[in-house]
Amino acid sequence: CRTERPDRGPRSITRQRGQKLLAKRTATTEALYAHHGDRYLHTGRWLLAGAALVGWGAGLALEIPNLWLAGTFALLAGSVVLNVIKEELPEERESRFWAFALGTAGYAALLLAITVQEGGGTA
Repeated sequence: CRTERPDRGPRSITRQRGQKLLAKRTATTEALYAHHGDRYLHTGRWLLAGAALVGWGAGLALEIPNLWLAGTFALLAGSVVLNVIKEELPEERESRFWAFALGTAGYAALLLAITVQEGGGTA
């Protein structure tokens, strides 16, 4: 018998995903500053911070359909993967593709296991 936990509702999941994406945005700040310099400091960081706050507020105030959430999350996850590939596997570094691929597969398996355990894998 499965008991419902109050911290596992749709709004909680939305908040948790938003917090993870905000942490990723924070980690990308250094690369954005290195690429855009003062333009990022004067305008870009404020636009990104505002977008994060608007997204957080929308997650709290609106009931977002699961299909829309899944599609948006998949799009953002894909952009994060492309960003990581760009940062972690440049040709000028001696990066190890197979270590990266193994870590990616392990992380995907972990997310899948968590999703199935929480009941998200059932139709």
